[in-house]
Amino acid sequence: MPLIPEGMWQGYQSRRRDRIKRSRAESTEYLLTGSIYCGICGSKAYGGRPKPKTGPRGAVTYSCKQAAYYHLRKGGYVKKSRIMEHLLPWLETIAQEISDLADQQPTTVKPTDPTPGIRRALIKVDRKRDVLTGKMLDGLLPDNVYQRLLADLDADMERLTKRLEDLSAAVRTNDDQATAELIRDWSKMALHTQR
Repeated sequence: MPLIPEGMWQGYQSRRRDRIKRSRAESTEYLLTGSIYCGICGSKAYGGRPKPKTGPRGAVTYSCKQAAYYHLRKGGYVKKSRIMEHLLPWLETIAQEISDLADQQPTTVKPTDPTPGIRRALIKVDRKRDVLTGKMLDGLLPDNVYQRLLADLDADMERLTKRLEDLSAAVRTNDDQATAELIRDWSKMALHTQR
């Protein structure tokens, strides 16, 4: 006999999943948590929304861990909007530096084409299907096991075929363009993508 009734256990699991989803959603709001450091003591800065004495919570700020958590000194916070004013121009300079370095370096490394490897994997899966069918016809494999293994191989074949089709339809873009597009579309990206 279980110590915890089934209904109580299911309720707990549901509340736990909701709590995990909520905490993940809230954590994406603080894009730069742990990525920026205090200019005074060098401690990591963590995002939060200060709660004023009256009214709704304020804008996102990043606080120095030494100041906010350990109360070793006063202050030590900066608004997210202020950080973003400096972050985007800095990212643009990095993108330009990468672009300039890429222009200076000769391209000696040829990009590897994964297509032959995928085709070899497709041939292997097809051979496995043949061997599996032979074992079933010889009576060495029960029908239910055969059906399950065949379904797995079919799924592998479908996945590999789709990947091969995606590769043949993919349009390769220049790394310089990709970097510039990332900077240009920064404000439209989801927070987890920005991070």
